[in-house]
Amino acid sequence: MSSFQINTLKNGEWVHQPVKVEPFSGYKPARHQFPADGRHPKLGMLSRTVISTPVIRTIVPARIRSPAHNDIVLIGDRFIRVCELRKDDQLYEIARKTDFEPRIVQCHVIGYNYEPETMATHDTGDSELPICAILDENAADRGDLPLQILVLLLETHEYVFIFMGSRDGKPEFVCSHSAGPRNEMMQDSGLHFSIDPESRYMATAFSKSGFCVFELEPYTTLRQQYRAGQPLNPIRSWKSKMTNGYVLKMDFLHARDEDPESVILVLVLHVDGSTRIITYEWRNGNNLHEVLRSRRKGYLVLPSKEMPMHIVPLTVKSSFCLITETSLAVCDDILLGNPSFQSIEHDYKEPTPWYHGTDRPLWASWARPYRRKSYYKRQDNIYIAREDGIVIWLEFRPGEVMATSLEMGDTHLSTSIDTAFTTVSNGFNDVLVIGGDCGNGSIWKPANKKCHFSKGASTPGLELDCTWNQKLGSKGNPMVPWFNTETDQLDIRVPDRLFTTSGRGINGGITEHRVGIPANIGIEFDYTAVREAWVLPQPFKVSSTSSQASTPLLMLLSQHDSSDVLLFSLDPDGQIEVQQLDSEDTFLDMTYQTLDASYDQHTNLCQITEKSIALYTTDDSRVVSLDEILGSKDLKAEHASIGFGLIGVATHFDAAYKLFLLEIDGTNAILRGGASVPAEITCLCVCQIENSRFILAGLQRDGLTTSLAIYNADSFGPDTTPVSEFSIVSTASSSDGVSSSPHYIEAFSSIKKLCETETSVVIIGGTRAGYIAIMSLSRGTLECNFLSVRRLGLLPVCLSQTPNDDTGNSIIASSGTSLISLNDYREDHSGRGEFKDASYIFPGDSNDSMRTLPAVHCLSVLPKGVPVQNSSSISVLMVTSKGVHIAELEKKARPVPRLIPIPGSPKRVLFSHTLDCLVVSTFEKNRPTLLFIDANTGEDLSIPTSRTGVVWPSISGLGEDGDRILCVKEWLYTKDNNQFLFFLVCLKSKKMLIVSTSPVQDSTKIGNRALKYWTAHKIRGDEDPVYCAHASGQNLYYSSGNNLNWAYLDNEDKKFKNKATLRLNSPVISIEDYGKDIIIMTAMQSILVLSPKEGENGAGFFQILNTDPKPLMGNCKMAIGSDDSPTSPFPLMLLGDREQKVSCRWVPKSAGAEIENMFEGMMNGSIRKFCRARSQPNWWFKQTGPRFGRIPSTLDDAEVFGVALDGTVDHFSLLDMDGWRFLSLVETMAMHTPEICPFSYGNCRRIKQLSASELMPLADRKALERCFFTAASRELLPLLLENLDEGRWVSHIQSEQDPAKREGLCFELAYTILEYYLRPVI
Repeated sequence: MSSFQINTLKNGEWVHQPVKVEPFSGYKPARHQFPADGRHPKLGMLSRTVISTPVIRTIVPARIRSPAHNDIVLIGDRFIRVCELRKDDQLYEIARKTDFEPRIVQCHVIGYNYEPETMATHDTGDSELPICAILDENAADRGDLPLQILVLLLETHEYVFIFMGSRDGKPEFVCSHSAGPRNEMMQDSGLHFSIDPESRYMATAFSKSGFCVFELEPYTTLRQQYRAGQPLNPIRSWKSKMTNGYVLKMDFLHARDEDPESVILVLVLHVDGSTRIITYEWRNGNNLHEVLRSRRKGYLVLPSKEMPMHIVPLTVKSSFCLITETSLAVCDDILLGNPSFQSIEHDYKEPTPWYHGTDRPLWASWARPYRRKSYYKRQDNIYIAREDGIVIWLEFRPGEVMATSLEMGDTHLSTSIDTAFTTVSNGFNDVLVIGGDCGNGSIWKPANKKCHFSKGASTPGLELDCTWNQKLGSKGNPMVPWFNTETDQLDIRVPDRLFTTSGRGINGGITEHRVGIPANIGIEFDYTAVREAWVLPQPFKVSSTSSQASTPLLMLLSQHDSSDVLLFSLDPDGQIEVQQLDSEDTFLDMTYQTLDASYDQHTNLCQITEKSIALYTTDDSRVVSLDEILGSKDLKAEHASIGFGLIGVATHFDAAYKLFLLEIDGTNAILRGGASVPAEITCLCVCQIENSRFILAGLQRDGLTTSLAIYNADSFGPDTTPVSEFSIVSTASSSDGVSSSPHYIEAFSSIKKLCETETSVVIIGGTRAGYIAIMSLSRGTLECNFLSVRRLGLLPVCLSQTPNDDTGNSIIASSGTSLISLNDYREDHSGRGEFKDASYIFPGDSNDSMRTLPAVHCLSVLPKGVPVQNSSSISVLMVTSKGVHIAELEKKARPVPRLIPIPGSPKRVLFSHTLDCLVVSTFEKNRPTLLFIDANTGEDLSIPTSRTGVVWPSISGLGEDGDRILCVKEWLYTKDNNQFLFFLVCLKSKKMLIVSTSPVQDSTKIGNRALKYWTAHKIRGDEDPVYCAHASGQNLYYSSGNNLNWAYLDNEDKKFKNKATLRLNSPVISIEDYGKDIIIMTAMQSILVLSPKEGENGAGFFQILNTDPKPLMGNCKMAIGSDDSPTSPFPLMLLGDREQKVSCRWVPKSAGAEIENMFEGMMNGSIRKFCRARSQPNWWFKQTGPRFGRIPSTLDDAEVFGVALDGTVDHFSLLDMDGWRFLSLVETMAMHTPEICPFSYGNCRRIKQLSASELMPLADRKALERCFFTAASRELLPLLLENLDEGRWVSHIQSEQDPAKREGLCFELAYTILEYYLRPVI
């Protein structure tokens, strides 16, 4: 392993200085010792959701912050996302809530559902806002309610009322809970959920023939409760009612204008094979027991109106629109007796390409535009959406109905639609927002405008694979066991990538899963040969049309021998106008290369080039020659830094380097002094430390020694020497412990002062080879006392501090294509520091998830006062080989999926290391096919041919109508020391294809390559489909129906011949090697271990070694926990079944012993497939070896993932009992704290599979102290910490004598452990 040390320059000599390093630097975990008694080990497991399901069930417009924000809420099974629709027609996430353990069944909003009537001009940048928006814009900060509250109905029959508040200027959710009735009739709740249009009542219908009506408190009462600090309790009373039929639909109707106090509830029931409509009408405030006491028969509905899909309450005459599979009709006399329906005539359109069914498309959803209440008293408008993208506009007036089909593109929206459909207003336009599980989320305007808001598929992923290979390791490197890893700490690797299938039909694709901060590119300039760029305010007038724009800005571009200046502006609609300025139009110097430019309160506007300084104030501007200031015509500036009224300049002439310091006085630059530097100056930074100004200089002596020199700027003179200078040395040790010769890290390319703490000053340095060094200097002496070195990439690092951060401890770094945001730097009790929040940044286009940027060689965060976006988010300027890009960073890390479009519906995906591409099985037009996709470009490389090379539409045996590919496996066949690549393709049509490939050159492709593939062999199965196959050496195993077959390739006949067959009770769905044997999973019998044996006359047979006595309906399996010690109990088998369970089985090594179940736990969805990947980002890679009770899941300590049917990607960690006991205690205490786990309060699970959903709020909110509220739990905590890794982490705690400090150290270690288990793994 590599260790680091600091050498300090004292009296001209380098002296070794001991420093603190990262807590786990050099730590080599011990291998677990397991008893060799033949019994299974006692282990536990921690599961954690790393990618939440992308499926959005419902979208509702909800002003749950204030009317000043155009918010909508995206609702999934167990999450809600609050997003704001802004003027650029894009959705920006404000907050999300993901701690719902019960499933969200239904949702609605209560409050004022209309656009306010009175309008007034408001000075907030928006043209016109309602007066109530002005009054309530900061309502949450004043302790007042917004105009609306979101109501969620959970599957536990709990009602959750949610709105957005604010704490420390950041939005947060405010929740209150109300339990509904829980009698036997109402165990299954939420089949239908409706709220009265005036928010006076709400009703829930149940699947077991009943419904319940709730009377709600007036909104004014809720405001009084909230202002008084009382718990919000919107439910005043409730009454349930049995029915004699099943409730098909239920909703409240709008009251008539002449009777606004009327409440009307309509139910559509299925009674004895017929459909009936029942109405309940009462006055607001009436006793619900009296209202629902009578038993009503209702009115019979004509057969053409049976089984309605939607009831749409209309605002006119208490009428409603009934939507069925084949008709649209309006009923406006429901209160007068037997209802009559007026059919709505509309032109039927044939199914679009976005339809995935075989019958007539259904009306999926409806939405009402945002209008004033007075408008809806005269008429009503609704959008009705069909599942294949057809949207019609219905306009209702008293006595007439008009249906109009929206003309968008080719008369339909280019997307599929389901229940996640709504409309919001953006200015004077209606905007349709679409989500769901059948296509990509999108935003549409009726004026033929489309903008995607989903940066990937919103469809669930059903198949999972990655670029990790168990035998070869990532990118073909040999796999090294975790306990033998001697890799240098500075080495870099390429993290594995995770891919899942997603979508159907025309929406099909492959999703690459990434987690980080999206950087949405908004402004771009195509400009070549740009070294660096700055965005500055325009301080002068230019006679051009650009000066008429609202926000004029300057773009200063530094090239290799000159500079350019662009004037660009953003109008209120976000349009960009660009003009290139001539030298006479600007005071900036365009003759030479710009080294730095700055705009702040100290210097106004300043530019420094290789030979000049340009200064601008509000009164004057001036360009000064450096030759004149420095007194020499031969000097040329190479590096410069502007800050705090100073300019640091590094020059080079005749192998001599000098550092000059200039002070800015108005439009004059005064030379403070110059000092000779006996080393190459590689970068500069002017900063302020303890109210004094300093210059940080990166030096490289003799091309070898890299050091950081710190000069005091306030006492700078001709003979100035650094007040501190030190270098970073890496000493690598071999496996035998012998240290090799030290080497210095590469020269610094960028240096920044990060922050100051009570005892130290933190400096960040980036090197030319992609390293980032975090150095903590002691106050006063400025000597380094803590060092952390990590690698970001391979190219020079560029650092830029975040000016919008109030704490001053955040920074953004780039190295080629690797960009990272480092936030929340903290130091522990020993002075060791770490960024608690480190998130990779993914630049891209919100309308094109495939788009990526080339290597970023310059990055800077735009300062305050330079707005380029219509929001308060951080804007970043990036310079690449293709030009200059300005992107807006989102505030928090989240999944950033990258969608690769695929023709057809993808079903299986695997990554081939041999071919370096994705192999995808898909079907299009009811015919299966095989595709080879470049994972980087998304190009289709496939060329299907015959065995003789003739190009065909599909290969032999593939492409039959109605056929499906059930399994695809890769087979590396070895013969005579030569390897041949085949793919095993199992088909529903009772055969298996063995496919061969050959790479060819193709100039039409981006990568100039393509892949020919053809059918090399066909194996006919039995009378049933071939479900799966597996190749081991020269043996081939495949499942055909309930038969497991063993075949081999006869080299003489060039044919596959069957060697043995084993008849089972259900089909085999998975076959893998298990040492010299094989392990299989069947559809109904769990797992079996089989040993293929040679018999007489070349025949063979299967010997059953181990069986599982506990049957389960399995989906997938994977071997976990790899160790080669003689007493190791591994591998264990991790199983996922169709009952949403994950279980772990131990397979005894002795033949004939039964397989034992170690533990099992419930998941939120059925796991469809497991995979393993070394996907952890490089920033954390060296800091997360096995510790704190975690057992490696594979031989090289890879991560284990599972994808569920709803697209959720879960991560699994194996625990020893010490680690499990600690995490179990933390989980139990969290579940007894309602403010931490409001939806799982009191649900203590005594199982060995823990969930991280209860641990994440503890780390985020720093709430461990609140959870451990009992004396017994606080006494138990240090005992459990002592057991972890044989007490290695508690020596500093045991030596502390003060009980209060000792308890604080225990909690500090507990937080460290939680952060370790919640570390990023993608």
